[in-house]
Amino acid sequence: MFGKFMEFLMIINKNKSAALLSRRAHFFCMILTVALMVHGVTFSQSSTVDLGTAGNFAILAKTGVSTTGVTAITGNIGISPAAASLVTGFGLIADATNVFATSSLVTGKIYASNYAPPTPTNMTAAIGDMQTAYTDAAGRTLPDSTELGAGDITGKTIPHGLYKWGTGVLISAGGVTISGSATDIWIFQVANDLTVANGAIVTLSGGALASNIFWQVAGQVTIGTTAQMKGNILCQTQIAMSNGATLNGRALAQTAVTLNANTVVIPAAIAIPSVPVLVYPGNKAVSLRSDTLNFVWKSAATATGYNFQLSTSSGFSSFVKNDSTADTSKKVTSLSHMTKYFWRIRGYNGGGFSAFSTVDSLTTIVPASATPLTVSPSGTINVQRKATFKWHASPYATKYRLQIASVNSIDSIGGFKAVNVVFDTTTADTITQLSVPLASSTMFYWHVDASDTGGTSDYSSAPSFTTGVVLLVNDLNAVPSRFELSQNYPNPFNPSTKINYSLQQAGMVSLRVYNVLGQEVATLVNGRQEAGSYSVTFNSNDVARSLSSGVYFYRLDAGSFVSTKKLILMK
Repeated sequence: MFGKFMEFLMIINKNKSAALLSRRAHFFCMILTVALMVHGVTFSQSSTVDLGTAGNFAILAKTGVSTTGVTAITGNIGISPAAASLVTGFGLIADATNVFATSSLVTGKIYASNYAPPTPTNMTAAIGDMQTAYTDAAGRTLPDSTELGAGDITGKTIPHGLYKWGTGVLISAGGVTISGSATDIWIFQVANDLTVANGAIVTLSGGALASNIFWQVAGQVTIGTTAQMKGNILCQTQIAMSNGATLNGRALAQTAVTLNANTVVIPAAIAIPSVPVLVYPGNKAVSLRSDTLNFVWKSAATATGYNFQLSTSSGFSSFVKNDSTADTSKKVTSLSHMTKYFWRIRGYNGGGFSAFSTVDSLTTIVPASATPLTVSPSGTINVQRKATFKWHASPYATKYRLQIASVNSIDSIGGFKAVNVVFDTTTADTITQLSVPLASSTMFYWHVDASDTGGTSDYSSAPSFTTGVVLLVNDLNAVPSRFELSQNYPNPFNPSTKINYSLQQAGMVSLRVYNVLGQEVATLVNGRQEAGSYSVTFNSNDVARSLSSGVYFYRLDAGSFVSTKKLILMK
C-alpha cells in the first residue's frame, strides 16, 4: 500500500516544489528517483504515510489510555507493552476468549499486550507500525513550506503538501482550514508541541479527508476544551484531550493518551475503486487517426479519478502519456503515424489505486490532411465562365472537395450552405476546370478541403471572384503568336453568335459591340486578361435595349492592337 500511495501522489502532484530546489538538490532527487524506479518504486514527497496495522486503531498508546467523563470512541483502542490495567475509566469487560475487551464507551474493541494470543503479537506489530509511520513522516524532506506562520497557523487555509516547523505549532480559537481534494495528502512535521486552543476548529474543505492528514509531533499534543481536531496524530510523547474536545482521526501516542469526555471517531475506510473497463478504441483497432484520438472507458465505482497510461511498449517500460484525470475520457493529440500503441486505465480515490484494466492495443494511420491553400482565382474579375481553380497540395491528401457558392455563408460543418452552392465536386487533382459555365458577370466564392484515410481537413479560406462573359480560354498553355480577332460564327445570327480572339500577351482588353451610328450597345469584355485564346458569346437578348435586325460592329482593343469586324443580326 505504501508504495502504491507514493506512486499515486507522484501522478496527481506534478512535483510542485521542484522549481524551488537548488540545482544540486534537484540533481540529487533525479538520481534518487531513477534509482528507486529501477527497483520498481516510485516516490513523491506528498505520498501518504502508511500506518500499517496501527491504522486499525482509533487510539493506540504504549504506556496508558485514560478517560474521565462520558467519552465516546468509534474504533479500536490498543495498548502495548503496558497491560490492560493501564486502560482506565472505560469499565472494561473482558471477552470470554480474553483476546479483547469491550466497553460501553467504545464502539469497537480494546486490545492489550497481556490478553490471550494472538493479541500480544498483534499489539507488538501495531506499536512497531506506529513507530515506523512516525519515522516515515518525520523523515520526509523537501517541504513545500517551512515555518509557516512562524508556528501560528491560526486563520490560514492550507493546501496539500509537506509542512515543516523547527518549533511548536499553535492553532488558536480562530481555527485553521485544510483545503484540497479527497486524494490530496497533508504531512505536518512539528519539532515541539502541537497546541489546539480551546474552541479551535480544524475545518476541512474541498473534499479533504481526515484520513489523509498526518500530524507528526515530537513534543506533546494538547487539544483544548471543545476544540475540533482532524487527522492522524503521530505523537512521540503524550496526547491530551480536554473536556468536550473531538477528534476525527487517530490518536497514536508513543507514551499515553488522556481523555476527558471526548469523542474520537476513526475515519471510515475508503474502498479502493473497482477496475475500469476500456470502451474505445477497441482492442487491436487499426487505421486510427494520429492527430486527435479520444480514449474512453467506463466509470469505476468509488473512483474520484483515473490514471491513464499510453505507451509504445506492451510492458509500459516508458510512457507517451501517464496522466491523471477526473473524466472517463482522454484526448490525445500528435501521435506518431503508423505506430502501435498500448493503453490501460486504473481508478483511484483516497483509499488508493485499483488494479489496472486490461491492456488494449491500437495502430495509428497517417494524420488528417492539412487545410489546402488556395491559389486562383482570388479577387479576380472577368474570370472565364468555365473557370479553372487551383490550390496547393496537402500532405497525405488523396482527394479534394471543391465547392463554389453565390454567397459566402457557412453551415455547421464548415461547408457552404447548400442553398447557395452552385458547384460541388470531388477530385484527386489540385486543378479543376468547370465543364458547365457559371453565370456571367456574377461574384462567386470558392473553397476546398482535403481528405485522406486519416480524416478530412477544414475547408480553406473562401476567396471571391467575378465572372465575365468569356465562356472559355481555349488553351491556357499555348500562347498565340499574334493578336487576332476572328469573324463571328454564325453570321448572320439570331439571337446569339460566338466571337473568338487571341492575345499574344497579357494586358487590358476590351471587346465591345456598336451599331452603325457608332453607339455602344454591349460590352463583352472589359478588364485584364492573360495571353491565350478566348471565346465569347454575344446574345442579342442579353442587351439592355432591344436590338433590331441590321449591321453591327464589334471591336477588340488589346494594348496597341485594335481590330474591328462586322456582324449581322437577322431576326
